[in-house]
Amino acid sequence: MRDEDLDWCLFALLEQAGDLPVATLISRSGLAAEQVIPSIERLTNLHLVEHVDGVVHLIPVGRMRLENFCRYSNDLPVTIENGVIRVKDERR
Repeated sequence: MRDEDLDWCLFALLEQAGDLPVATLISRSGLAAEQVIPSIERLTNLHLVEHVDGVVHLIPVGRMRLENFCRYSNDLPVTIENGVIRVKDERR
């Protein structure tokens, strides 16, 4: 299974079930932990899910849009790092 298909499968499962512990997500998906853990990391890096204290949940759409907008916009004076809004360092 391609990474994108795996990510979509887990995202859809979370959308239906809501917040799930990682172990439950692994068992409900029927996939190996070696497949699920990297997928959670990819979805987290894309600002689609959060993984907090062993529980994975979807990020609300408004926050998802804001975080991705800040991430990919070069002309904004701020960025979001770990949920904290920071002024960009102009020296970079």
